Amino acid sequence: MAAAQAFGMIGPQDQDADTLARLANDPVADVRHAVTNAIHQGKGNALDLLKQRVLHLRTGREVEKPADPAKFSMPAAPESAYLFDSSDATKGRLSYVVRKGDAASFFKAKAKKGPYKWDQFKEQYRYQLKDEDEAMDQAQRAAGKQLESETPPDPATNMEAYVAYMQRLGSVSTQGSMGRTFFDNYQTNLYGTPTVYVLEERQIGQRSYPTRYAVVYQELAFKRPGYRLAWTTVPDEALKAAQVASLKEQKEEEAHQAASKKEEDAAKKREAELESLTKKKDAGEKKQFKKGQSDLEKELGF
Repeated sequence: MAAAQAFGMIGPQDQDADTLARLANDPVADVRHAVTNAIHQGKGNALDLLKQRVLHLRTGREVEKPADPAKFSMPAAPESAYLFDSSDATKGRLSYVVRKGDAASFFKAKAKKGPYKWDQFKEQYRYQLKDEDEAMDQAQRAAGKQLESETPPDPATNMEAYVAYMQRLGSVSTQGSMGRTFFDNYQTNLYGTPTVYVLEERQIGQRSYPTRYAVVYQELAFKRPGYRLAWTTVPDEALKAAQVASLKEQKEEEAHQAASKKEEDAAKKREAELESLTKKKDAGEKKQFKKGQSDLEKELGF
């Protein structure tokens, strides 16, 4: 931490970006924090990009251990380095950079569906992703109500219980879909054009959900390929409950689209009929004109 602070005081330059990027992923959260501060004191295009990419989410001086993707039935590509502040297993997101090899080929071989471009994936599964967000928000609201019913401990008499209560409060505030926004926001200047490989799709209720998938991209700030493992963290029953409203919305949207298509088809039919009548009228007038011209020529003796 002291070395990172000194580095910041000296003033990092672009040539230090690769070193700082590696140090920004130290397994100790407070070291990552210190390195992030050092990066923000530097100048240069590479450092400016790195400033946007690194983010310290936690504090503490304990050595963190990378989450085990196998515990969540997720595969990790060979030669991958775990990104501590870009991962949160409670939200179903684990991130990596690749030291060697091609992550795209690895996940393509394991994919059940895809590849999809990120925007294409979001459109293809828009209702499923919406159901998951709604289920997460419902769980957050329920946990919030539970906390509201409790009387907060008095910090003057039991500071340890009060700190635990505040930690629970902070945890609840990030349990909803908004707490996962950082992980699913793939800015082009940081990640290029992400590609999604669906590793598992399951039928839950009346919809088929992409319950496990990998998003492969370029870590432009770290100058390496990267990928994020993603999986559904809410119970099946919660997704089924969220379907009730979204299925109604889907039916209404499909009915609106069908009506719009019917109206569009009718407009095209009217346009075609009008064009046909116009052509017939033009042909008739042309024929009449030629007949009149021929009669005139005969009358004049031509």
